[in-house]
Amino acid sequence: MVKVRPGTLLIFPSYLYHSVDSNTSTEARLSV
Repeated sequence: MVKVRPGTLLIFPSYLYHSVDSNTSTEARLSV
């Protein structure tokens, strides 16, 4: 698991298994 901080950009190949936790914030999640 990679620990990230606000402002961190993490780039990896799409073939690696990955998942995203549910957004429990009231703010929109931004995906690039």
